[in-house]
Amino acid sequence: MSVAQPDLQARPLPSRPAPERSRFYVTIALIAAAIVFLGFARTFFFNAFFAHGYLGTLRIVHGTVFSLWLVLLLVQTTLVARNRTDIHRRLGIFGFVLAALMIILGLMVAFNAAKYGFHGAGLPPPLIFVAVPFFDIVVFAALIAAAFYYRRKPEIHKRLIIVATISILPPALARFCLLSPVMMKTLPFSAFIAAYLILIGCVLYDYSKTKSLQRAWLWGGLLFVVSFPLRMLIASTTAWQSFARWVIS
Repeated sequence: MSVAQPDLQARPLPSRPAPERSRFYVTIALIAAAIVFLGFARTFFFNAFFAHGYLGTLRIVHGTVFSLWLVLLLVQTTLVARNRTDIHRRLGIFGFVLAALMIILGLMVAFNAAKYGFHGAGLPPPLIFVAVPFFDIVVFAALIAAAFYYRRKPEIHKRLIIVATISILPPALARFCLLSPVMMKTLPFSAFIAAYLILIGCVLYDYSKTKSLQRAWLWGGLLFVVSFPLRMLIASTTAWQSFARWVIS
Protein backbone atom coordinates (compact mmCIF):
# COMPACT_ATOMS: atom_id res chain seq x y z
CA MET A 1 0.00 0.00 0.00
CA SER A 2 1.50 3.30 -1.10
CA VAL A 3 1.36 6.43 0.98
CA ALA A 4 0.08 9.51 -0.81
CA GLN A 5 2.68 12.23 -1.06
CA PRO A 6 1.65 15.78 -0.26
CA ASP A 7 1.10 18.01 -3.24
CA LEU A 8 3.71 20.67 -2.69
CA GLN A 9 2.55 22.62 -5.71
CA ALA A 10 -0.95 22.97 -4.30
CA ARG A 11 0.31 25.02 -1.38
CA PRO A 12 3.10 27.30 -2.55
CA LEU A 13 5.22 28.86 0.10
CA PRO A 14 4.67 32.58 0.61
CA SER A 15 7.02 34.58 -1.57
CA ARG A 16 9.60 36.68 0.19
CA PRO A 17 9.91 40.27 -1.04
CA ALA A 18 13.04 41.02 -3.05
CA PRO A 19 15.65 42.06 -0.42
CA GLU A 20 16.84 45.09 -2.41
CA ARG A 21 13.32 46.45 -2.97
CA SER A 22 12.40 45.81 0.67
CA ARG A 23 15.44 47.81 1.76
CA PHE A 24 14.29 50.61 -0.51
CA TYR A 25 11.08 51.11 1.50
CA VAL A 26 12.99 50.93 4.78
CA THR A 27 15.42 53.53 3.43
CA ILE A 28 12.60 55.88 2.39
CA ALA A 29 11.07 55.54 5.88
CA LEU A 30 14.45 56.42 7.42
CA ILE A 31 14.89 59.42 5.11
CA ALA A 32 11.39 60.72 5.91
CA ALA A 33 11.99 60.31 9.65
CA ALA A 34 15.37 62.07 9.40
CA ILE A 35 13.86 65.00 7.47
CA VAL A 36 11.12 65.52 10.07
CA PHE A 37 13.47 65.08 13.02
CA LEU A 38 16.11 67.48 11.70
CA GLY A 39 13.53 69.94 10.39
CA PHE A 40 11.73 70.22 13.72
CA ALA A 41 14.67 69.52 16.04
CA ARG A 42 15.05 73.10 17.25
CA THR A 43 11.37 74.07 17.39
CA PHE A 44 9.81 70.83 18.64
CA PHE A 45 12.01 67.90 19.66
CA PHE A 46 14.62 70.08 21.42
CA ASN A 47 12.53 73.20 21.79
CA ALA A 48 13.43 73.51 25.49
CA PHE A 49 17.13 73.79 24.60
CA PHE A 50 17.02 75.96 21.45
CA ALA A 51 13.87 77.83 20.35
CA HIS A 52 12.30 78.11 23.83
CA GLY A 53 8.93 78.70 22.15
CA TYR A 54 5.55 78.03 23.68
CA LEU A 55 4.14 74.92 22.05
CA GLY A 56 0.89 74.31 23.87
CA THR A 57 -0.97 71.02 24.27
CA LEU A 58 -2.39 70.94 20.73
CA ARG A 59 0.99 71.29 19.03
CA ILE A 60 2.65 68.81 21.36
CA VAL A 61 -0.03 66.18 20.68
CA HIS A 62 0.08 66.99 16.96
CA GLY A 63 3.87 66.64 16.79
CA THR A 64 3.83 63.43 18.81
CA VAL A 65 1.16 61.76 16.68
CA PHE A 66 2.85 62.75 13.40
CA SER A 67 6.17 61.46 14.75
CA LEU A 68 4.54 58.17 15.68
CA TRP A 69 3.43 57.80 12.06
CA LEU A 70 7.07 57.87 10.93
CA VAL A 71 8.11 55.43 13.64
CA LEU A 72 5.30 53.11 12.60
CA LEU A 73 6.28 53.42 8.93
CA LEU A 74 9.81 52.37 9.77
CA VAL A 75 8.55 49.43 11.84
CA GLN A 76 6.11 48.34 9.12
CA THR A 77 8.64 48.48 6.29
CA THR A 78 11.15 46.59 8.43
CA LEU A 79 8.58 43.88 9.20
CA VAL A 80 7.87 43.41 5.49
CA ALA A 81 11.60 43.26 4.74
CA ARG A 82 11.89 40.48 7.33
CA ASN A 83 8.86 38.69 5.89
CA ARG A 84 6.75 39.24 9.01
CA THR A 85 3.65 40.32 7.15
CA ASP A 86 1.48 38.70 9.84
CA ILE A 87 2.55 41.32 12.39
CA HIS A 88 2.53 44.00 9.68
CA ARG A 89 -1.18 43.38 9.02
CA ARG A 90 -2.07 43.55 12.72
CA LEU A 91 -0.25 46.85 13.13
CA GLY A 92 -1.98 48.14 10.00
CA ILE A 93 -5.19 48.70 11.96
CA PHE A 94 -3.31 50.91 14.40
CA GLY A 95 -1.79 52.72 11.46
CA PHE A 96 -5.13 53.72 9.99
CA VAL A 97 -6.40 54.84 13.41
CA LEU A 98 -3.23 56.92 13.76
CA ALA A 99 -3.79 58.39 10.28
CA ALA A 100 -7.34 59.40 11.27
CA LEU A 101 -5.94 61.21 14.32
CA MET A 102 -3.37 62.93 12.10
CA ILE A 103 -6.12 64.23 9.83
CA ILE A 104 -8.11 65.67 12.75
CA LEU A 105 -5.09 67.16 14.49
CA GLY A 106 -3.64 68.50 11.24
CA LEU A 107 -6.80 70.48 10.48
CA MET A 108 -7.00 71.76 14.05
CA VAL A 109 -3.39 72.99 14.02
CA ALA A 110 -3.77 74.56 10.56
CA PHE A 111 -6.74 76.71 11.54
CA ASN A 112 -5.32 77.43 14.98
CA ALA A 113 -2.19 78.80 13.30
CA ALA A 114 -4.31 80.85 10.90
CA LYS A 115 -6.19 82.33 13.82
CA TYR A 116 -3.08 83.47 15.66
CA GLY A 117 -0.90 84.09 12.61
CA PHE A 118 1.72 82.01 10.81
CA HIS A 119 5.33 82.87 11.54
CA GLY A 120 7.87 82.95 8.76
CA ALA A 121 9.48 85.37 6.34
CA GLY A 122 7.80 85.79 2.99
CA LEU A 123 4.63 83.92 3.85
CA PRO A 124 1.28 85.11 2.45
CA PRO A 125 -1.44 86.45 4.80
CA PRO A 126 -2.80 83.77 7.21
CA LEU A 127 -6.20 83.40 5.51
CA ILE A 128 -4.43 82.63 2.24
CA PHE A 129 -1.55 80.53 3.58
CA VAL A 130 -3.85 78.30 5.64
CA ALA A 131 -4.86 76.65 2.35
CA VAL A 132 -1.39 75.06 2.21
CA PRO A 133 -1.59 72.99 5.44
CA PHE A 134 -5.33 72.44 4.95
CA PHE A 135 -4.82 70.76 1.58
CA ASP A 136 -1.75 68.94 2.92
CA ILE A 137 -4.21 67.09 5.13
CA VAL A 138 -6.82 66.69 2.39
CA VAL A 139 -4.25 65.09 0.05
CA PHE A 140 -2.89 62.90 2.86
CA ALA A 141 -6.43 61.77 3.74
CA ALA A 142 -7.21 60.90 0.11
CA LEU A 143 -4.02 58.87 -0.27
CA ILE A 144 -4.54 57.04 3.02
CA ALA A 145 -8.15 56.23 2.07
CA ALA A 146 -6.89 54.78 -1.23
CA ALA A 147 -4.18 52.82 0.60
CA PHE A 148 -6.81 51.38 2.94
CA TYR A 149 -8.99 50.41 -0.04
CA TYR A 150 -6.04 48.62 -1.66
CA ARG A 151 -4.73 47.10 1.57
CA ARG A 152 -5.05 43.59 0.07
CA LYS A 153 -2.97 44.60 -2.95
CA PRO A 154 0.49 45.18 -1.47
CA GLU A 155 2.11 46.56 -4.63
CA ILE A 156 -0.42 49.41 -4.75
CA HIS A 157 -0.86 49.79 -0.99
CA LYS A 158 2.80 50.30 -0.08
CA ARG A 159 3.41 52.86 -2.80
CA LEU A 160 0.37 54.90 -1.78
CA ILE A 161 1.60 54.91 1.82
CA ILE A 162 4.96 56.27 0.67
CA VAL A 163 3.33 59.01 -1.44
CA ALA A 164 1.08 59.90 1.51
CA THR A 165 4.13 60.22 3.76
CA ILE A 166 6.00 62.37 1.23
CA SER A 167 2.93 64.61 0.97
CA ILE A 168 3.32 65.67 4.62
CA LEU A 169 7.06 66.40 4.42
CA PRO A 170 6.88 70.01 3.05
CA PRO A 171 6.49 71.61 6.53
CA ALA A 172 9.72 69.93 7.65
CA LEU A 173 11.45 70.66 4.34
CA ALA A 174 10.46 74.31 4.71
CA ARG A 175 12.68 74.51 7.82
CA PHE A 176 15.67 73.58 5.66
CA CYS A 177 14.64 76.16 3.06
CA LEU A 178 14.81 78.84 5.76
CA LEU A 179 18.58 78.32 5.82
CA SER A 180 18.84 79.74 2.29
CA PRO A 181 17.87 83.40 1.68
CA VAL A 182 16.78 82.59 -1.89
CA MET A 183 14.66 79.58 -0.95
CA MET A 184 13.27 81.41 2.07
CA LYS A 185 11.80 84.06 -0.24
CA THR A 186 10.09 81.39 -2.35
CA LEU A 187 8.33 79.52 0.44
CA PRO A 188 6.21 77.39 0.30
CA PHE A 189 7.06 76.69 -3.37
CA SER A 190 10.65 75.65 -2.61
CA ALA A 191 9.52 73.16 0.08
CA PHE A 192 7.17 71.44 -2.36
CA ILE A 193 9.86 71.30 -5.04
CA ALA A 194 12.07 69.46 -2.54
CA ALA A 195 9.25 67.00 -1.82
CA TYR A 196 8.67 66.50 -5.55
CA LEU A 197 12.34 65.62 -5.99
CA ILE A 198 12.05 62.94 -3.29
CA LEU A 199 8.96 61.54 -5.01
CA ILE A 200 10.66 61.55 -8.42
CA GLY A 201 13.63 59.73 -6.92
CA CYS A 202 11.32 57.02 -5.59
CA VAL A 203 9.55 56.65 -8.93
CA LEU A 204 12.80 56.45 -10.91
CA TYR A 205 14.30 53.87 -8.57
CA ASP A 206 11.15 51.75 -8.69
CA TYR A 207 11.00 52.05 -12.46
CA SER A 208 14.61 50.87 -12.74
CA LYS A 209 13.65 47.69 -10.87
CA THR A 210 10.18 46.96 -12.28
CA LYS A 211 10.63 48.43 -15.79
CA SER A 212 7.16 49.93 -15.56
CA LEU A 213 5.49 52.98 -14.06
CA GLN A 214 3.26 51.66 -11.28
CA ARG A 215 -0.18 53.28 -11.23
CA ALA A 216 0.07 54.09 -7.50
CA TRP A 217 3.02 56.36 -8.27
CA LEU A 218 1.21 57.84 -11.27
CA TRP A 219 -2.16 58.68 -9.72
CA GLY A 220 -0.96 59.27 -6.18
CA GLY A 221 1.96 61.36 -7.39
CA LEU A 222 -0.21 63.41 -9.74
CA LEU A 223 -2.64 64.17 -6.92
CA PHE A 224 0.18 65.45 -4.75
CA VAL A 225 1.93 67.43 -7.50
CA VAL A 226 -1.21 69.04 -8.94
CA SER A 227 -2.60 69.87 -5.49
CA PHE A 228 -0.07 72.64 -4.83
CA PRO A 229 -0.90 74.97 -7.75
CA LEU A 230 -4.58 74.20 -7.28
CA ARG A 231 -4.55 75.09 -3.60
CA MET A 232 -2.78 78.36 -4.32
CA LEU A 233 -5.44 79.22 -6.89
CA ILE A 234 -8.20 78.34 -4.43
CA ALA A 235 -6.50 80.31 -1.64
CA SER A 236 -6.71 83.53 -3.64
CA THR A 237 -10.48 83.33 -4.04
CA THR A 238 -12.96 85.26 -1.92
CA ALA A 239 -14.90 82.06 -1.25
CA TRP A 240 -11.89 80.37 0.35
CA GLN A 241 -10.98 83.36 2.48
CA SER A 242 -14.58 83.68 3.65
CA PHE A 243 -14.55 79.98 4.55
CA ALA A 244 -11.24 80.30 6.42
CA ARG A 245 -12.44 83.40 8.24
CA TRP A 246 -15.61 81.56 9.28
CA VAL A 247 -13.67 78.55 10.59
CA ILE A 248 -11.30 80.56 12.75
CA SER A 249 -13.91 83.00 14.04
